[in-house]
Amino acid sequence: MPLITVKTNVKTVSDDFMQKSHDFFKDLLVTEKIIIDLDLGRQMTAFNSSEPTVTVMGIAVGRFHSDTNPRLHKAIAEFISTALSVPLERTIVFLQKLPCHNVSAGGEPLPEFLARDRDVTAWQD
Repeated sequence: MPLITVKTNVKTVSDDFMQKSHDFFKDLLVTEKIIIDLDLGRQMTAFNSSEPTVTVMGIAVGRFHSDTNPRLHKAIAEFISTALSVPLERTIVFLQKLPCHNVSAGGEPLPEFLARDRDVTAWQD
């Protein structure tokens, strides 16, 4: 269940941005179970400039790997840059693979949650 957080100083997005984002990440990460958190109009600077900028943080258990990350970085940066009309060089992507014990679902640590056999496929590679 990847969490994708998009933070930008861009103030507005198209009405269909969230649906397009869900569809993009669903296909890219091969799962329907994605959380997208969009934070618009942020006060932010990057590289000593307040020009349009976006950061994308993707975090997940067992989803990001060194052999596939270059492809993911490129695809995410290109999609977000185009969707938000932010220059590619001002689109910054972070991917973080979390250990299972650092995540909970339904208030329970992930290992205990999975032990009850609830939707195990949402957490697998």
